[in-house]
Amino acid sequence: RGGVGAWVSWSVRAAAWNVLVLRVGDKLPFRAGSTRVDTVMRAFKPDDEDVPLLHALGEGVADDSRATRTWVTRATACLVAGLLVAAGVVGASSPSARASLGLEQVLTPAERVVGDPVVTGVELVPPEEKEEKEPKPFTAMEGMFAYEGWTQSLFEETQDDRPLLQQLPKYGASVDWSQIMAALNSGIGKSGRRKLFLFIRHGKATHNEWGKLQHHAHDGEDIPCDFKTPGDLVDPDLTDLGRSDTLKYVRDVFRDGLGAAIHKKAKVFSSPLARCMETTLRMLTNQTGLRVARDKVTVSELLRERIDARVPFELRRPVSFVPASVIAAEAAAEAAKNGAAALSGQGGARGPGGMCWEPSKGLTGHEGRCCVHDGLLEKFGDYGVFEINVATPSFLNVEVSVQDADLDYEDRPKDDETGEPIAHHVKQYKYVGASCGLTEVANRGWQECSGPEMLGLLAEDDLALGSKEESEYALVERVRTWFSSVYDNVEENVVIAVTHSDWIKLALRELDIEKPWVVPKNGEIFPIIIEDTRTSVPGWIEKREARERRVKSATDIGGVVDLTPGDGLGAHENVMDLLKISDEAAKQAAAPAAAAE
Repeated sequence: RGGVGAWVSWSVRAAAWNVLVLRVGDKLPFRAGSTRVDTVMRAFKPDDEDVPLLHALGEGVADDSRATRTWVTRATACLVAGLLVAAGVVGASSPSARASLGLEQVLTPAERVVGDPVVTGVELVPPEEKEEKEPKPFTAMEGMFAYEGWTQSLFEETQDDRPLLQQLPKYGASVDWSQIMAALNSGIGKSGRRKLFLFIRHGKATHNEWGKLQHHAHDGEDIPCDFKTPGDLVDPDLTDLGRSDTLKYVRDVFRDGLGAAIHKKAKVFSSPLARCMETTLRMLTNQTGLRVARDKVTVSELLRERIDARVPFELRRPVSFVPASVIAAEAAAEAAKNGAAALSGQGGARGPGGMCWEPSKGLTGHEGRCCVHDGLLEKFGDYGVFEINVATPSFLNVEVSVQDADLDYEDRPKDDETGEPIAHHVKQYKYVGASCGLTEVANRGWQECSGPEMLGLLAEDDLALGSKEESEYALVERVRTWFSSVYDNVEENVVIAVTHSDWIKLALRELDIEKPWVVPKNGEIFPIIIEDTRTSVPGWIEKREARERRVKSATDIGGVVDLTPGDGLGAHENVMDLLKISDEAAKQAAAPAAAAE
């Protein structure tokens, strides 16, 4: 842009000089077509005062044709000069050209709101040009925050040195926070519900530092487990810089003003990966500007980064794990204290035995020590901050009974080939936990995967995950499912979620904030008002009512839910097949522990 600005500057000067020359020439006593002289203009010599600015060279008689050519030449020169002047004026009026010319920069209203030239720029699409899209279950309220005016070119040029959103005036808002909070309860749409979400990307972690030093892309199988210390890329912690920046740019921001702006109360969620849980802990350390609703942070499986069981830093540690050596040492210490013989396994073994836990079979063959030495409860449980509840996938979370089916008399088959009433052989299933597991969400979708259990952990560990990277579609469905569960089960109007960059990017896209080039920085806070518009999705109300009837029916008959669709028994066989698969998976997972024992 500097080169273009210089060109525009010299174009303006050259055009002005051309006009000056033509105007001076027009005032001379001899004219084009004069019988006395044909005027030829020459550059003047500023050092010689005796030499006139313009002088005649030679004499002669010009005929009519020559006069005409001279007139055309002058007219053409005037036209060219006029175009140059117009181009210069238009070019010089742009912000970049004005800056290169040393002129005062004229900002648009949106740029003045942002208040920082690093992130200025506006993308406006007239309403009539926007495409008609399918109704979405959740939509963003526009016109509230500075990032809505970011443009791709300026964002990409300044990504490395741009300020965090919360460092901008009004913590990145484009209106007063009193207006933002008022908007939660006014001017709402058909659903009648809005919430303010503050998405926070975790602080800088070990794998972020490792990634900065890489000069080529890695395949999932090619990523080591070690960086500076053995296993430090497996569910990595924050770096020292990540810890200090989280205190400065997250904790202090809430304590010094943002907490008051959101009325000092919020429901807080965290991804179960260590870097997010540590960021959450730092955010709440000596926090006086924010009160956590219900005094607990809910650890939510659906907030995880895009999952790939081959990548060390995308896997989470198990809910609980204590190495066999630690259990033995604790048992020996307890025995010595009580003067009794050491008892094998005293203290309760949690997780398979061994020295450490390898989160995924997909790490087999990776370079380094691909394991962790403790679980979530051991690493974070003592702080008393986190709510770590586990609901296993639905096909592992049903109870099979061989009791009489609750059928009307006329609908009961009378007997089978044994002569016994067939009702005694009808299996029924009891809903006791999450309606979907982590890998089921993509297939069943947010309309089926609901319930308070969806906000917690959906498995004890990652051992059942496949070896492929989670698709973008699957992650988007996780985002929708999390939103749906929050609206169904969280009363608070302000929700804080500590999560990951891909999760935030796809959430913005799902909410029609079309800025795919936006990459949240470590420790950045992205605020957004989201409206629940599920009622606009065709068929959702009917599905919700059907599910409510089924849950109510389960309550009425003591928790037994018949999953049979229509008149067939296919769902029973499907569930039984899944139970067999899960049993086999459980046996395989327990095999190493049994062998060690």
